Amino acid sequence: MRALVIVVVAGCFQPSLPAGSPCAEDGSCPGDLTCRAGRCESASAIDAAAIDAPRDSSADAPIDALIDAPPCATFSRQFDTCTLAAGSPLNLVGMWTYDTDLHELRTGNGLVAVTRALVAGKAGPIDVLVVDSFTLAGGSSLRVTGSVPFGIAARGTVMIGGIIDASAGGAGARGSSTCGAATGATPSSHVGGPGGGGGGAFHGAGGGGGGGDVNDAPQVGGAGGTAVALPLGPVGGCPGGSGANGAAAGTAGARGSGGGAIYVVGATTISVASSGVLQAGGGGGWHGDAPSGSAGGGGSGGMILIEAPAVSVAGTLVANGGGGGGGADDVAGGDGSNGGTGTTTTARASGGAGGASPEGGTGGEGGASAGSAGLMPTSTPDNGGGGGGGGVGYISIIGTTNTANAVISPALTPFP
Repeated sequence: MRALVIVVVAGCFQPSLPAGSPCAEDGSCPGDLTCRAGRCESASAIDAAAIDAPRDSSADAPIDALIDAPPCATFSRQFDTCTLAAGSPLNLVGMWTYDTDLHELRTGNGLVAVTRALVAGKAGPIDVLVVDSFTLAGGSSLRVTGSVPFGIAARGTVMIGGIIDASAGGAGARGSSTCGAATGATPSSHVGGPGGGGGGAFHGAGGGGGGGDVNDAPQVGGAGGTAVALPLGPVGGCPGGSGANGAAAGTAGARGSGGGAIYVVGATTISVASSGVLQAGGGGGWHGDAPSGSAGGGGSGGMILIEAPAVSVAGTLVANGGGGGGGADDVAGGDGSNGGTGTTTTARASGGAGGASPEGGTGGEGGASAGSAGLMPTSTPDNGGGGGGGGVGYISIIGTTNTANAVISPALTPFP
């Protein structure tokens, strides 16, 4: 009889639990399941739960703010305002001065701290007061001086009810070496009475200096400066030519200085009230001294540039030329008189009167909106000649503009 042999093959049995089953006492789960909160879950389910979990908004807020914040955009065409430090509101009441070389804001009570920056404008450096907002109260004034143009950069509003004065050698007025042919020429000395100095130029040409000693040995005055195109950024005006000595040394009249440069830029609005004035007129030429000295030419107007999304001007913007000085007679006490500084109206600055009889020549009038060029004197003196008048400067506004009730001289020049 045959025996039947049964072979039993033993194997490993591994149970398969469905997801969601309780974990073992030691926290383990079979297969690719992972114990989470006492239940065996698949890795994909855990990942989905993590993604769908509510965000901790308080923890994410700083990151969200950085992500959602719009990139900084400059509000000036001259320089990047995003690089400037944060400023504070600046409210000026009373009489103030600011020097762009010393970077000092002063009042009668002394030095006042202010945030400022020396920035590279499109035509050269600008010393800028960096403010959150700016107000110059009515009846107040801010005189700005120094070799660098003056600026205000405000992230908020600008309201000007007082006077910002950069006239007659104010902040940014240029010298003869910088201005070149825009500077009025200086005549030659002559014992009987030389011609007068020529007027400085910028937007308008300078007037030629008047002749001297016309009855004996006629002398020619210095040529007026040559007008130049609108610069790419704020720069000051140019000086007239000096007068020349007559019958004694030290009788020549000094040249009139050019007007300075003012740049005001705001991120929102700029308002110039009816009482507000921005002035950058040229200085008057100085008179000739007796005996027979000739006078200096008037300086040109400077430059005013205003930039904001909305600009409203009910007040005055002026960059007129200065008048030429008056020449001297040949007798003691026969000095001429100085030419006038560029006016704060649309009228020309007056030329200075000639000395004594008058044997000295009168000065030429400065340029204004009535005529951009300075004038050459028309008198025919027997002694020192009068100086020529300075030409006008530039005034430009960038932004939506309301100037219906404003006094503006010379007329606005569109800024590219």
